[in-house]
Amino acid sequence: MVLPPSNRKTRISVGGNVYQGSRRSFLIGAGVLLTGQAFLPRIASANVIKESSAAANNASLAKSYLSVALYPEFRTARDAQISPDGSAILFVVRSMDKMRDVLRSSIWHADLKSGATKKIVDGGSSPRWSPDGGEFAYRARDANDRIQLFIMRSNDPDRTRQLTNLTRSPSYLSWSPDGSRLVFRQKVGHAPEWPIQMPTPPEGATWRETPKIIDRLHYRLDRSGYVHDGWDHFFEVNPADGTIRQLTGGEWNVVARLTGLVDDKGSIAWAPDGRTFYFDGNDSPNADLQAFTSDVFALDMSTGARRRLTPGKGFWLRPAASPDGEWVAYAGYAHGKYYNNPIGLWLCRRDGTDHRALWRDTENEVRDLRWAQDGSGVFFTMKRQGGQHLGFCSFSGEERYFIEDAHTLSLDSVSSAGVAAGIHSTAHQPTDVVTYPLARPREIKKQTRINKHILKDVKLGKVEEIRYRSAKGASVHAVLVHRATENQTAPGAFILRIRGGPQSMTSAAFNYEMQNYAANGYTVLNVNYRGSVGFGYDFTRGIEDGFPNDLVVADLMNGVDHVLDRGLADENRLFVTGSSAGGELTAWLIGQTNRFAAAASLRPHVNRMSAVGSTDLILWINNALRPPYWKDPDHWLKHSAIMNLHRAKTPTLVMTGEDDYRTPISQSEELYTALKLHGVPTRFVRIPDIAHGPDHHHTSVFMRYQLYVMDWFRQWDKAAGGADNLPPPL
Repeated sequence: MVLPPSNRKTRISVGGNVYQGSRRSFLIGAGVLLTGQAFLPRIASANVIKESSAAANNASLAKSYLSVALYPEFRTARDAQISPDGSAILFVVRSMDKMRDVLRSSIWHADLKSGATKKIVDGGSSPRWSPDGGEFAYRARDANDRIQLFIMRSNDPDRTRQLTNLTRSPSYLSWSPDGSRLVFRQKVGHAPEWPIQMPTPPEGATWRETPKIIDRLHYRLDRSGYVHDGWDHFFEVNPADGTIRQLTGGEWNVVARLTGLVDDKGSIAWAPDGRTFYFDGNDSPNADLQAFTSDVFALDMSTGARRRLTPGKGFWLRPAASPDGEWVAYAGYAHGKYYNNPIGLWLCRRDGTDHRALWRDTENEVRDLRWAQDGSGVFFTMKRQGGQHLGFCSFSGEERYFIEDAHTLSLDSVSSAGVAAGIHSTAHQPTDVVTYPLARPREIKKQTRINKHILKDVKLGKVEEIRYRSAKGASVHAVLVHRATENQTAPGAFILRIRGGPQSMTSAAFNYEMQNYAANGYTVLNVNYRGSVGFGYDFTRGIEDGFPNDLVVADLMNGVDHVLDRGLADENRLFVTGSSAGGELTAWLIGQTNRFAAAASLRPHVNRMSAVGSTDLILWINNALRPPYWKDPDHWLKHSAIMNLHRAKTPTLVMTGEDDYRTPISQSEELYTALKLHGVPTRFVRIPDIAHGPDHHHTSVFMRYQLYVMDWFRQWDKAAGGADNLPPPL
């Protein structure tokens, strides 16, 4: 498209990075002002006025579009466990308890022959079939509101028995191949004590409770609170009589973790003969001071002897034993110059010898490892090019392929006949349970439609995957959601929605937040900026020397320009919001450019130096910027949004939960205070009793976040007449 001279882009190079602008002003790097034509508000176009008129009746529109009013009815599926004979699937549905304002998990049963589905455990999670398929174990609360293990026979709630009476919650359930044992993880130990000779309180006196004594670097975890009171270890329970035996012990934690406490990366597996149990973890005495460090271990179930299988220091995890028991596949990488590397596929013999790299792609990262039934290779899933796809690598490492479609697909379980069950999502279809034969993985069959009740009459925004060029010639992938309301091709209100991470990935799968924005007349862009996984190691390493940085800014703003060039957004109606790392980038952008009419920074870090001492991701922050701040404070301040806010002019909403340990509210307090001191229009919303990322854990909180953000944008949408001319958000 040939642009008229007044709207033609200006390309500007700063430090080797290319920024583009048209009739806009940019602030880049350490105070460099690059100016095009001034930002001039203009009268709302005819299509804006028409949309405002059409939105007059919000109650009617709420039924036609994906409003926040529908959110309490929304469900997500996860953890699809197919029975050994392939006749049924147990899966978990997470839904909103509208009365208690919390997210609840329930176990559902799907009969694959009849297609019938039913809820069988209200409040249950982690269903796991016994090897013979006659019963399944699961987690649920007992009469004392403590999480226990239960066993249900023949999917009949009347044939349920409580297996344990634990004082701490079990997790990571796994049956032995013969069904005689059930392994689980549980915390053991107690908090550090410091005995001192306190005087005896007077009779009837009420003195303050004993203080917490802390002696670890990582002692609290977002959503979990203080977790310095023990160590995570494995136990086994006899399903017949409930007898429990501890399998591992010591002052270390089983299951691989990113840094200190976050342990969503690990997995466990059995040898086919049931004599050996494989798991990942870090048994180093210095584990508390190590990030991205773990090994794969083999545990002899008869003697309790533990052997390390993996070679040298690295991040080794997710073991899977071959069908003949001779080999163990696992994921990971050896430590090198950078703290975070592509997680490839590896192989060793069961005795820990003959290590080999089956597959070391630069896309990052393999998970859900499952051996082919004939032992010819390993299936896995991987985030790649904007989706989560199924891959395969042969035993020799020569045959590799991916099933790539515009979706996300998991590999949760496999039947004895080789039929896999997983969770599937596409642009207009939220998560559902699917099956597919591993021999013919393109034959995906949907087994549930858990959100049909709210989506059947709802108009959704068109979802498009786009690519454009950015700094240093990089090809950037982004997801563009067109507004669902009328006049979809005319310029209108636009939101740059910046995802968190930063080392994660935006996919084109269904996203309630973005579709809710689209229902309110916004075109929404979600960018896989530098640092994202799934687009090559060099792209991921784009933030290794500091985050935020100019490369990330270029990726985001060139995406905005791409949408403007296509005529899909009004340059006077640009807004920006993001959460976590996205909130940090939002705060960063308002100190770099005045292009946005308003901003909403949710749950941000803005001061790297103060964040490292208050977040639960201490080592992640500490390792992301090197050397440490006491050696090079200028480097840390250079990547702190707080240092650029003297240039900010964009009206900015700040919003964070008061119990957030990931991006502590003190960071939002610093942001809000700085904006106030610099005279920037701002408002601070503090959400009581809420931790990090509450969007999908409390019904009302997600709705408040959405409505506050859109109402803030409405107030500052001066090009469309502001709040006096625009309807309240849906």
